Amino acid sequence: MASRQAITDLAAAMLSTRQMATALDEPVRVVTGTGLVDPLPAANVVAGCLGYPPLTDGKDAEADFPFHGVVGRQLAVADVAEDLGRIPGPAWPEAEGQARRVAADDFSALCQRVLVTASDGTPVLAYVAGDPAAPPVLLSAPCGMPARLVEPWMRHLASRARVVTWESRGMFTGLDAFDDFDARADFDAVTGLEAQVNDAIAVMRALNLSGVHVAGLCGGAVVAAELAAAAPSRVSSVTLWHGDFHLGDLAPKTGHQRNLLGLMVMAAKSPQAAASVHRVVCQSMLGTAPDDLAAQLLYPYVTPRLFLRYCRLNGAIMQHDITTTLPDVKTPVLVVTSRTDSTAHPGGSVEVARQLPDAELVVRDRGDHISLFRGESGLLSLLDGYLGSPDQTDSSSPIMRGPGRQR
Repeated sequence: MASRQAITDLAAAMLSTRQMATALDEPVRVVTGTGLVDPLPAANVVAGCLGYPPLTDGKDAEADFPFHGVVGRQLAVADVAEDLGRIPGPAWPEAEGQARRVAADDFSALCQRVLVTASDGTPVLAYVAGDPAAPPVLLSAPCGMPARLVEPWMRHLASRARVVTWESRGMFTGLDAFDDFDARADFDAVTGLEAQVNDAIAVMRALNLSGVHVAGLCGGAVVAAELAAAAPSRVSSVTLWHGDFHLGDLAPKTGHQRNLLGLMVMAAKSPQAAASVHRVVCQSMLGTAPDDLAAQLLYPYVTPRLFLRYCRLNGAIMQHDITTTLPDVKTPVLVVTSRTDSTAHPGGSVEVARQLPDAELVVRDRGDHISLFRGESGLLSLLDGYLGSPDQTDSSSPIMRGPGRQR
């Protein structure tokens, strides 16, 4: 029983960290503990059947391989070393079977993956869940993060909607196929905001989506608003959640927003600049993400090459003046933020709601980006109310309807 639970826990952790682990130099270095038995043979059996990179003993290696440490803490091999180490070779097929059963309930099994070709020929990977006949919801997730980051939203919505999200161009589907992202002097053509919005339009076209509700989270809120303006025939309503907005002098930014954008602007200039800034950023970022979300939140920082692409893609979003687009968003919009968000300043959401032609604003007393990515129940209840009826919202939250009107 203990060994079965150890396999279950390890398999779940491998599935949640697989994208980051795949981006690391193999093998993945993990702490295996100080026991008399070796957990790695059984652990690598599980890794092999899940398409996970091989593991090796990496005791005291975290200082030299910090992202291996991120993955290793989530795998927690040392915590189950005794149970794994006592699984005999003849029982390894049973361990594989248990790992596959865990995978059958995983996010990767919940979603159908659809490879879409954008208008400029770039491949974009979309994730689809729920009844194909149900009303469609498109999740515009934070730039550069694995789709798994919005798993709580996908699982929640899949019971009532055809829910779709996609991953940022150039960050996931075969890095070697995207040399233009790194080498072109006019990199805005492949990493700019317009290209990212066109990716979302390509996903909607490929899946024949219309009457779509678009939910934008963090920087994905900027893409969602731009998408609503660019494709009004397909988008019927929008929600913007803790948006990372740039509005010039009209709204303040947090220290996190200012510092991150400054680093991204420097790093985006060249591969050499990205490599230099990458060393500094890693030291500050590694301690900021909770372990359960670190493999998703820190994925864009794993290598200098990924970091360069992330800086160009996300930098384009963070520098875009959204005020030029807001008057063209004619669909109903719900804007949600909280007074305690120290990542994306709530003042940006307040100003966006004020400028939108048809908006409701909810400013919650508490909540931050971590509660956003964990799919905190109050946020999902707000979404349910809005999708069920535009007039239904959380009655405990102050709501402003329309530009500047309070109810």
